[in-house]
Amino acid sequence: MKLNLYVSFVLAGVMLGASAAQAAEIKWKGDMRVRYAYENPNNQGSIASSTLQTGRERLRYRLRYGFEAAPNDQVTVKVRIASGIGGNFKSPNADLAMSNFSNVAQSTFIDNAYLVYEPYDSNMTLMAGKMENPFKYTMIMFDSDIHFPGIASAWKFGDKGQVKWLLGGFVATENNSATAGTEDDLLLASQLSSVFDLGNDATLGIYGSYYSLTRGFDRILDGIVEFKPNKDIALLADAFNNFRTDNNTSGALGYYVQGSANLNDGLKASLGYGAHFSNAFDSTMVFSDSDFENFIGSNNNQGFKGNVTFIPFKDNELGITVFSCSNINDVAGNANGTKGSAMTVLADWLVKL
Repeated sequence: MKLNLYVSFVLAGVMLGASAAQAAEIKWKGDMRVRYAYENPNNQGSIASSTLQTGRERLRYRLRYGFEAAPNDQVTVKVRIASGIGGNFKSPNADLAMSNFSNVAQSTFIDNAYLVYEPYDSNMTLMAGKMENPFKYTMIMFDSDIHFPGIASAWKFGDKGQVKWLLGGFVATENNSATAGTEDDLLLASQLSSVFDLGNDATLGIYGSYYSLTRGFDRILDGIVEFKPNKDIALLADAFNNFRTDNNTSGALGYYVQGSANLNDGLKASLGYGAHFSNAFDSTMVFSDSDFENFIGSNNNQGFKGNVTFIPFKDNELGITVFSCSNINDVAGNANGTKGSAMTVLADWLVKL
């Protein structure tokens, strides 16, 4: 309650023309998740030295809480804080643990803080700040916990906005040095999409994206097709090609396919498979998600991800997620070289606030 009052006071002070009545209309929301994680990096370790690693078990939690406020009909402010560990804010997951019966220092950080501007009688939306990923993506491309600092705009075309064009520029790496050639590395992104109404609640969505780093060599084309034969079933396929512009690597290819279904009002499930191929070593895993940590640093890998979620009552979810990843080749590209595998089992209890 004290946190709510404090943030409400700060928001009212910085929003020009906001009245006390407007501040009282802030919408608060968030979630709390407790997790049991079993991680088994079988034959993972250092591929060069063939070091083996043993499995481990952890209790973890994630807390996210924030608000949305609209000082007028065109502007919305969105802010959320989240839990974390120390200075590592890639993931809001934090361990439930002590160190020799002493409290372990943990952190909270700004998960997102951005403005959304939607002008009257316009099909345009403008967003600025540290925002949730505005693009259609899968976990083979981006970690869902990573939010994008920058500016994005979206335009909708057609009578019902069937076609959408999304543009964005984000700071991928900030460099405080004044030395020439060490400027910030920006992620420039564009996505053109269309969702077709096939009738009888069936839809087909097509999403084409281009991602480029201004100081890096990555130039990525990504395409997603999502078919929903009805409101309860979704079939999705995602494929990307990273045609790097440097002379040292030949880029990378990857794909991910997934099927998901609402089995009944309180049960849903999904199953996905992905693969990542590259002729050059990099640490990119088949799944770019911090929920699956410490996996194989191989250039070619593949993996399965399955999830079952049970909703026993309102705003409560009990879920089991199993992830299994394995090498296709070792770092030298040898089909018979040193390989590894990894598996994670996650048991979650999530409560929406």
